[in-house]
Amino acid sequence: MRIAPLALMAALATLVACRATAPVSNPPDAPTGMADTQASTDRTAQARRPALSMDVLPSMTRTGTLKASTAVRQRPIDASATLQTLSQGETVQILGELSNAEGRWLSIAYRDVQGWVRMDEVMEP
Repeated sequence: MRIAPLALMAALATLVACRATAPVSNPPDAPTGMADTQASTDRTAQARRPALSMDVLPSMTRTGTLKASTAVRQRPIDASATLQTLSQGETVQILGELSNAEGRWLSIAYRDVQGWVRMDEVMEP
């Protein structure tokens, strides 16, 4: 089916003319300006925000002590670069754990170094 260009243009002009004369109404609670829009957004954000609590939460920090001199690796694989070698008896913060094809690893933090050590090299209290 082929529509003549003039017929298409006439139909488009009629549609535009009808749209231009149709009244526009906002719902009763719709914002009418930028300030109202911001106020509505602020109210919505406040409704979603949880109330702040002044209760102190228990510490969830895990620590461990190194069983021997240990290399802190950049990634949890033996071939990864050594970031630092820590001495036996050093206490490290345990951030998480991972098991992969090369074994079980702990993500640790020690002073300003964060990396990976083998799980069997760390003794937890």
